[in-house]
Amino acid sequence: MNRYNLTAFGNTYTSLRDLAESYNIDPNVLYERIRTGVTAEEAVSMGQSKNSITVFGKTYKNAIILSEYYGIDYDILIRRISKGHEPETVVTELLNNESIVFEGKIYNNLVELSNDYGVQITSVIKRMQRGWSLNDAVLSPVELRTSKKPYTYRGLSYNTQRELTDANGLSIDIVRTLSRKIGVDYISALDILVNFLNEYKGARPNKISKIPFVIYNGIWIITLKDFCAHVGIEVRDVIAFKRDHNIDTHFETLEAMQKYYRVRWVDQLTGEITPQATLVNLYKSDIKSLERQGIAVKTKMRSYPTIDFNPTGYCATPLLDFEKCLKEKYLKG
Repeated sequence: MNRYNLTAFGNTYTSLRDLAESYNIDPNVLYERIRTGVTAEEAVSMGQSKNSITVFGKTYKNAIILSEYYGIDYDILIRRISKGHEPETVVTELLNNESIVFEGKIYNNLVELSNDYGVQITSVIKRMQRGWSLNDAVLSPVELRTSKKPYTYRGLSYNTQRELTDANGLSIDIVRTLSRKIGVDYISALDILVNFLNEYKGARPNKISKIPFVIYNGIWIITLKDFCAHVGIEVRDVIAFKRDHNIDTHFETLEAMQKYYRVRWVDQLTGEITPQATLVNLYKSDIKSLERQGIAVKTKMRSYPTIDFNPTGYCATPLLDFEKCLKEKYLKG
C-alpha cells in the first residue's frame, strides 16, 4: 500500500482524499490513523473522528482527548483499538506497561509515577476506573481511614510523603536515598536533612533534590560543573589538575591553579609568544644565545584564567560537610 494507491474493502483509491470522501471521513483524521501503522480498512472502520469512546464509564469525544486525559501514547492507543481491543483494556495496559508523561517528566509506568508522588498504585487505578483524570487521580489528597495515621513532623500532620517533603523544601528522592543509605526511617532521614541544611544561609532553592556542592556568594550551586561555569573555568581543567597534582579537594585545586604559572618565550622582534623550538629553528641558534642577544625573553604566564574565588571568605561546602557528617555519625565501621 502506498499513499496514493490505497486498497480498502476490495476497492482501490488513487489518493487518501478519495478514500476519505468515499466514507465521509476527515482526510486529516484518516492520515493520522494510517500514520500509526493501521491498515486503510482499519482506519476507515474507526469511523468519523466525532465517534466517542467510553472508558470506565466516562465518554470521550475521540481518541485524542482520551489519550491526553490519561497521559498515554495516542499512536499506540489508536492502533490497538483499531485491531479490536477493548478501550478499557488498552488504557489499563498502557498505564501499567508504557511510559507516561506527567507534569513534564517521563515515567516508565504508572507504578513508578505513583511511587514518585507517594500514593498507592491501587488508589490511582481505582480513581481512574471511576472516571478520574490521571492528574486528579495522582494529585488529589488521599482520604485517610481512621486506622491510618498521617505523617506527623514537628507538630504538623501531612497526608503523604510528598506533602511532607514539599513543606520542608525537599524532594522525596533525597530523603528516601538517605533513609536507605544509613538505615533509618523516613522521618528520621528527613529530620537529618532539615537540620543539616538549616545551618546554611543564602538563596536556598524552593526544593532541594541534591545536597549543594557549594554555597558561593550566597548562591546554592548543586554541582562542580555548575560552580566552575559560575566562576569562569572549565570543569575538565579542574579535574585534570586535581588528578595530575594529587590534590585532595576541588577547592584546594582552584587555589593552586591560580598560583600556577608556565614559562613562555616572547620573540622580541615580533612581540609574539613563540615556542622555544620555533625560536631555535627560526634564528639558527640555541635558546640561551637568543636570550643573551635579547631576541628571546623568558616570561611567566598564568596557565588558567583568573577567577574571582575566595573559599575562606565566601564559600560553604555542604556536600563535603554532609559526607563527613555521615561518616562520623552514621556510617562508622
